[in-house]
Amino acid sequence: MLYAYLALIPLAVGGVALFFKGRKTWHKITGMTLFALAILALFLIPTIFRQAA
Repeated sequence: MLYAYLALIPLAVGGVALFFKGRKTWHKITGMTLFALAILALFLIPTIFRQAA
């Protein structure tokens, strides 16, 4: 389960970097989406692992 959380770090960091450094609108939208997916996965990972056990 630790590896699942560690995999979210580059996703969230990449989303934030793309949001702030991106020049075009689709960069901003993609950055927000990546960050939102990382936050959503943060809450879903325990549920997924609980169901798998």
